[in-house]
Amino acid sequence: MREIKFKAWIMPYEMMVEVQRINFDVQTVEVQIGEGDLYEFNFEEIELMRSTGLKDKNGVEIYEGDIVENYKKEIVEYENGGFKPFTTNTLGREYGYIPQDTTNWNEVKVIGNIHESPELLEELDE
Repeated sequence: MREIKFKAWIMPYEMMVEVQRINFDVQTVEVQIGEGDLYEFNFEEIELMRSTGLKDKNGVEIYEGDIVENYKKEIVEYENGGFKPFTTNTLGREYGYIPQDTTNWNEVKVIGNIHESPELLEELDE
């Protein structure tokens, strides 16, 4: 069974951190920032990004919302029970080249994510 992991984008601080604990009862997420103490944020203050359980060609873990590059730049998203890369064009969404049921995920490279690298989103439409 694969480990379930999350990262969180903390909107007020524009910072990506690893999630230590999620409390669904009170809708909070606990994170550790740097080597310091644990901090708690409400669901409204963060955006969670799930781990795919897969790694790119450099051994970097791939998360939902990551921007990966193989033949072209694509965003990783969870849909219909699996993680899929997609890009956008003038007609809307277009699925990418990397179906989850193949080993091709280890041929891509994580180059950023939708929060920390918004300039890469503009390149998806090119």
